[in-house]
Amino acid sequence: MSLLRVDQLSPVDDSVVIQVADLVDKSTGLSSSIVNMPSPDSRSLAEWSFDFVSVKKYGAKGDGVSDDTEAIQEALDKEEKVYFPPGIYICGGAISTNDAVVIQGAGITFTELRFTGSTKGLQVNLSSSYKAFNISDLSITTTGVPADKHSALTVNGVAQFSGSADSLGRNILGNRTMKRGSIQRVDVRGVNVSTQAWGFGYKLTSVMNFHMSDISYSGLNGSTPYSGRAIVINGDGIPVDVSITRFWIYFAEMAIYAPDYVEGVHLSDFELVNVTYGIYAGFYSSTESVVPSGATGALAFYIENGHINCRAMGVNLNNTNQDKIHDLLIYTTPTSSDSVGYGVRLVGGSNNKVHDIHVELSNAANATSSNRGVLLEGISYSSIHDISVNGLCQSALTITGDSQNNVINGITGNNINYVIDEISGSNNNNQIGPNMGESYNTLQYYLPVSTANRINYQKVYYTGTLSVASGIGTLTITPPRTLSARPPTVNVTMQYSTTNTLTGYYDYDNSTPSSLLIRVRSSDVANAQTIRVCVEYPLT
Repeated sequence: MSLLRVDQLSPVDDSVVIQVADLVDKSTGLSSSIVNMPSPDSRSLAEWSFDFVSVKKYGAKGDGVSDDTEAIQEALDKEEKVYFPPGIYICGGAISTNDAVVIQGAGITFTELRFTGSTKGLQVNLSSSYKAFNISDLSITTTGVPADKHSALTVNGVAQFSGSADSLGRNILGNRTMKRGSIQRVDVRGVNVSTQAWGFGYKLTSVMNFHMSDISYSGLNGSTPYSGRAIVINGDGIPVDVSITRFWIYFAEMAIYAPDYVEGVHLSDFELVNVTYGIYAGFYSSTESVVPSGATGALAFYIENGHINCRAMGVNLNNTNQDKIHDLLIYTTPTSSDSVGYGVRLVGGSNNKVHDIHVELSNAANATSSNRGVLLEGISYSSIHDISVNGLCQSALTITGDSQNNVINGITGNNINYVIDEISGSNNNNQIGPNMGESYNTLQYYLPVSTANRINYQKVYYTGTLSVASGIGTLTITPPRTLSARPPTVNVTMQYSTTNTLTGYYDYDNSTPSSLLIRVRSSDVANAQTIRVCVEYPLT
């Protein structure tokens, strides 16, 4: 019985090279040979070698000098599985395939498809609803500039319709359960990242059940304003169903852009650095949308475990329904001329969950009143909690546009005007608090046009000099808004003082809806003391 241990199995041209580390007969200790050895799926190694065909069989050089466009095109026209050995493959023209194909490189640092000048990249047209496309382990570079608006990699699934258009004019994709393909371990960038870049990185048009992982995009390094769009998801299919995990995007106008109706987009484990907009979806574009203006939207967007370093907005979604956005660190750094700086903005929709997000605006250079941590415009029946915001910001959370029946809790801020404020609209029946944090303004809330909202708790801070005579002193807290009735209970906390023996408690009998009486007791202080008291009371 012989033991064969294979350390490396790699196709080169149309053959297979096997490096054998050990070929030993265990019973005799002598070397022996094997003419044929079955693969795990019962095929011989000779049969296995014909799965992938090298582009070099069709004359591609991969030497970084010769134009390999024709050889690559011929390989994709004739073969289903194409392998690119290590090398730089110059592409002086666009490359396309109209059928299912698998493209395999030797790794992003070893295999490079270099498109020269203003040539387009690789375009895949899935001609049948039962076709899929897979590409992995290579780089797609360009010597062009973003103004060319060419895509490094386009996957077009326009042939996958099933049935007639819906009432909004959107076509329906068929065969929802079939996996349409994947992009894995692919890098997209310019050859010289300071002057060259793709206008679009990865463009997915009407595809469904598509997976991307371990991918990256780099636009013009240091360009201001940022240009190029890293990942574009568009088309008129319902639904799209795209999963993108472990991705890195640097220097782009938009990292993720979806101008049409998209459903079931899952984004996780990512870094979006130096972008104007991080994730921008559901907003109609007269030049880039395929569906009618009333049909756009972002349904079931799941965005989690990511870092966004943006100029204007981290997450900006329109017609948002059943979206889940959580566990994000968002740095927003608007310039002095920028009109807004938002962490998360949701416009229209319901049943969303937004939580565990920190928005950092400490380096914002524009007007404080222009910035918000989270902005809800016409959002209803959603849960927003555990949001923290730091920096030059009007509010940690702003509600507007008839936002209704939301549950809001655990919102904190530092160096902001208000924890929660309101711009306009009839924002009804929102449940706000408890566990709301502090702002540097004397008011936590600025809700001038709200109707029938319920703020469960409000905190008010008092700092001043209090004279404690005979062991007891009193102070009066004036609520920012007159209460409908004096609260039956109030939590009193001594934030700091010159002595550790002060305690505070609420005087219910002598309080009124417009004036809350707090007593401070000390057994050993006779002189005036500077104290800070925090009172938290329920609102009715």
